[in-house]
Amino acid sequence: MGHMRSVGSQAGKMILTLMLMLVFCVAIPARAAEDTEKLNRQMDDLKRQIEVLQEKIDQVQDKNKQQEETTKEMDERLNKAELHTATDKLSFGVDLRIRAESIHYNDIQMAPTALLNGFFTDIAMGGFNGGTLQQIQQGMANMVAADMVPPTDKTDADNDIIYTNRLRLDMNARVNPQLTFGGRLAAYKAFGDSTGIKFNQGSMSDVTLDGNTSSLPHGDTLRVERAFFN
Repeated sequence: MGHMRSVGSQAGKMILTLMLMLVFCVAIPARAAEDTEKLNRQMDDLKRQIEVLQEKIDQVQDKNKQQEETTKEMDERLNKAELHTATDKLSFGVDLRIRAESIHYNDIQMAPTALLNGFFTDIAMGGFNGGTLQQIQQGMANMVAADMVPPTDKTDADNDIIYTNRLRLDMNARVNPQLTFGGRLAAYKAFGDSTGIKFNQGSMSDVTLDGNTSSLPHGDTLRVERAFFN
């Protein structure tokens, strides 16, 4: 009897132990599943936060890009405005040339002194001074006929050094997109000269014309060499 009671007590303990083990085994998967579900929810929330943050970053980048494009456009417009303001008036370019030249002429042929003196001698005394063109031409013809025309005089001219200064001011302006202006002011002179001298170069350019007054030394006068609209 006592033995049976002891066996029943042991069986009850074993059943209780098995039941506790079963409850424990059931509880562990349930708790693990709950933790996993919670972790998944947190991960989903984190993903949503990352997506929201990425959208904000994209918006900021787009805004910065728009601001950069606006700034670039404003810079271009301001640069054009500043350039137009600067060139609305004349813009000048300066060219200053200082040159030293050595000039030598040999056997320069000149009208004979006797013939030149005839133009300072009264016509009544056999000269040409005071005579008409017809009288002078007739007198020259008579000299040729009588073989009385003296030979030309020859001389040498030496100028070891002559300094010249040339200043050019180029002018440019854009009146509008279809019209521009260009011009040049020039001054060309021998060093130290202010009244103008004859700088004989032995060519037709020694004849002073409108087209070459700025190409030969002429003093300290500033002249308009060219001016045009295009």
